[in-house]
Amino acid sequence: MTAAGGRLEVVGVTKRYGATAVLRDVGLTVENGEFMTILGPSGSGKTTILRLIGGFTEPEGQRSGIGALLLGVYDDGKLRYAGKVGTGYDAATLRQLHRKLAPLARRTSPFGPGPVPAGQVRWVTPKLVAQIGFGEWTTAGLLRHPRYLGLRDDKAAREVRREG
Repeated sequence: MTAAGGRLEVVGVTKRYGATAVLRDVGLTVENGEFMTILGPSGSGKTTILRLIGGFTEPEGQRSGIGALLLGVYDDGKLRYAGKVGTGYDAATLRQLHRKLAPLARRTSPFGPGPVPAGQVRWVTPKLVAQIGFGEWTTAGLLRHPRYLGLRDDKAAREVRREG
């Protein structure tokens, strides 16, 4: 990277998110006063994915209905915990989600071996598919900066797999 005469020049940039290379040997020049944005494929920046809802945390403070949704994805036939999402809801959405999740209640976690959240959790049978926006995958295989975008009734639960 060099900067001279009001110009920024970058040569040979490679960026990876886990095993996914999102940039390979990229070069660019940005003149003084210009703005540049580089967008990568799914999983490399702000993107959306589908995840199954396997439970939720109890609401805290002024929130009612649910606290955060517990998300999962099928991997080799087992539901693997992929993180929780506690943002992207308004009051009506929280009430709607609670009504849809209540009949799916179960006593045990639907997630296979691996990390799961601690605390006050209510487990549900994973039948609801949520569309989730997120920043990237962490090295632990969890979603970073997830946000709830809505439910998807056009996708079957067993179709939900990790992309990328």
